Amino acid sequence: ALDDQWPESRRVDTVVLFSKFLLFRWPDGLKRWDIGDNLDPPPAVIGRLLDEGEKCVRSVFSPAMQRRLRACARYLTVGASTYYFRDSYYDPHAELVFALDLANGRAWRTGKSYPNPRQEHGLVRVADLGSHFIEVGGRETMLLSCHDLNFFSPRSYHNARGWRKASIERFRALARERGPELLLWHPHRSDTPRTWIPGLGGLRKLLPGTGYAGAGIYYNDGQPPRASFESVRKHTKNLPTIDLIATPLSRESR
Repeated sequence: ALDDQWPESRRVDTVVLFSKFLLFRWPDGLKRWDIGDNLDPPPAVIGRLLDEGEKCVRSVFSPAMQRRLRACARYLTVGASTYYFRDSYYDPHAELVFALDLANGRAWRTGKSYPNPRQEHGLVRVADLGSHFIEVGGRETMLLSCHDLNFFSPRSYHNARGWRKASIERFRALARERGPELLLWHPHRSDTPRTWIPGLGGLRKLLPGTGYAGAGIYYNDGQPPRASFESVRKHTKNLPTIDLIATPLSRESR
C-alpha cells in the first residue's frame, strides 16, 4: 500500500497516479446514439461519465483511505477510464482525470480533450477546455490526460486542421490567460521521453515558469523499451519529486 511504503516523515503536495489507473464500468443505459458527435458530445453525456468516474474514484479512495493518505500528501490526482467495448479505442470510451483534496474530499473533474488519431472516432471528448485549469491550494494548476500534452507541441500545431487547430489555439489562449504554476499530466505508457519532448518544449516556451510532473507505465506493448528508465524519469519532470516505482510481483512472492 502507498502509505506503507512511503518514506517516513516525508510529505508532498500531490500524489500523481497515471492515466487508466482505474477502470470503471460503462454507464448502464448510455447508448452510442446518445453521444451524437463524440468530439462535441452533449453536456449530459459528459456529466454522466464524470459522475460514474467520480463514484469509482471515491469507492477506491474512500474517506478512510483519504485519512490514511493525508500522512503522505494533501492532494491526489488519478486517471480513470471506461469503454463501451473492453479496451476498444474505435468504439465509445472516455479517459478522465480527477483531483482530490484529501483534507476535505473535494473533487475536480476533467478528461482527455485532444485524442490521438486512432481515438478520433471513439473518444467521448471533454470539449470544455477550461475544465483542465483548477485552483488547488492557492496555486493555478493544469490537469492533462496523456495526449493532451500535444496542445503545446509545435509539430502537432503544424499538422493540425479543423477542430484540432481551433482546439490548440483555444487551449493555448486559456493557458496564457490562466498562467498555471503547475502542470500535472497523466500518461498511459511512457517508455521514452521522446514521446513528450515536443509538448514539453512547447510548454516551456509558452509558459516558462510552469513546473511539471507526471506518472506513467514503463512499458512498450511487450517490446523492449525505447529508452532507459532513468532517461524517462529525468526528462519528464522539472520539479523535485518522490518517485514511487511499482514492479510486478514474482510468482514466489505472491
